[in-house]
Amino acid sequence: MANSTATASAVSGLLLSSDRTQKIVRAYVSVVVGAGNYVTGGLTLDVTPITKNLPVAKPIFSSFSSQKAAASPNTNAYIYQFSKGTTLANGTLQIFGQSASAGIAELTGGGATPSGVTGDTIVGYIDFQLGT
Repeated sequence: MANSTATASAVSGLLLSSDRTQKIVRAYVSVVVGAGNYVTGGLTLDVTPITKNLPVAKPIFSSFSSQKAAASPNTNAYIYQFSKGTTLANGTLQIFGQSASAGIAELTGGGATPSGVTGDTIVGYIDFQLGT
């Protein structure tokens, strides 16, 4: 089985400036994780498409979570963590879940990405520093 993929896209085209000095831009994003095997250290997440060709230097902060369904608010217990890469195209999305032996732990590399992740609605934001 091939490795899972993670794809980021802007939510309704929202890109909002979040400070008065105009040095930061916040991109609201949704992430879709495709079926396949999880990769230890996280799935590659290219954030280039969500920057709308703005002159962003690097991501400086992010927050991701499951968008819980109203009918079943306690059905997903995964934690998502974005780590910036050396370029905008090679960041990673690490996924953590409940482990019987280790508490909260990163998913096992080489194992199938759980359906609770591939079927999840993952939303969040990334703050980017403007400039080169």
